[in-house]
Amino acid sequence: MKKLLTLMMVIAFAFAFTACGGGGGGSGDAAGDSDGDAAASTEGTQSSGAKIKIVMANGLGETNPSHLVMVAFKEYLEANSDDFEVEIYPLGQLGSEREQIESAQDGSIQMTAASTSPYTGFVKDASIFDMPFAIENYDQLVAVLADPDFVAAIDESFSAVGLKIGVMGNSAFRALESRKPIRHIEDFKGLNMRVMENENHINTFKALGCVTTAVPWSELYTALQQGLVDAHDSSFTMTVTNNLQEQTPYATSIYHLMGVIMYTMNLEWFNNLTPDQQNIIMESWKYAESTRPNADQNEKNMLQIMIDENGIEAFDFTAEDIEKGKELCQPVWEAVKEQVTPRVYDAYQAAIERAS
Repeated sequence: MKKLLTLMMVIAFAFAFTACGGGGGGSGDAAGDSDGDAAASTEGTQSSGAKIKIVMANGLGETNPSHLVMVAFKEYLEANSDDFEVEIYPLGQLGSEREQIESAQDGSIQMTAASTSPYTGFVKDASIFDMPFAIENYDQLVAVLADPDFVAAIDESFSAVGLKIGVMGNSAFRALESRKPIRHIEDFKGLNMRVMENENHINTFKALGCVTTAVPWSELYTALQQGLVDAHDSSFTMTVTNNLQEQTPYATSIYHLMGVIMYTMNLEWFNNLTPDQQNIIMESWKYAESTRPNADQNEKNMLQIMIDENGIEAFDFTAEDIEKGKELCQPVWEAVKEQVTPRVYDAYQAAIERAS
């Protein structure tokens, strides 16, 4: 219902804007054409001479690096093609991550971006990124996400549900922020860990010895403040931008799970474009991701801010700790292997091997 109301409002605004003679779109313009069909066919657009409208949505803040990738996509595409007009709706204006994925899937919007977890409800092969301690370092992560064989394998899985991957972006590793010091793998025992509602994440922290509690991100600050949970895992960037370091005096880099942002498009809409239009779309995605700040360096900068401004005490897991964590989480590896198709699992492992 929320999704339907949101789309009705978008359509209504678009109709009003068109009736007033509005032209080019900006971040404040509404999505869709006057008939409510945001995914207009290429053939119809070419015959009318009108530009093809692209509505992009995400749940991110306007200063978030992953949102700025969308901005770079818009700027590059509009500068290098006269065929498209792009509108971006950040901050969850068009619904939750799941609702935005649904909208991209059914063609109500053309493109969206979300972390991998909500995608697992649509594409089980997205669970491949839930394999803990699989990626060893940032450079390996970047190489795996750009590996052509792996990209082709997982894109095939997304295509089966009506989505096409534009690009997979990296936002570095998730780290641990806690109310008590976590120096080594043994310190996880009995820790009350905040988790998202992701079975693989929950089982990862249970395997490490934690008690797990699912808490919505919007309620995490209060949960930490009241001692309902002892720790959470996220990027340092997300911690700082939400002021969570005010409640977590300790930070530990544990290298267990990496952050991946998936930019996807409605497959039917993409397939209806001309080959030249498809090429410039994919070229724009490649360019846009190349503008992302070095996530590894950005995380180091954010951690330094936490240390300098909040007196955070920081720890770094040793290679021995990481190896212990990997051993403890082998049951999660086996579970993920059962969840994804062999084609994607093998491509992922091969990509990791090539990047090592």
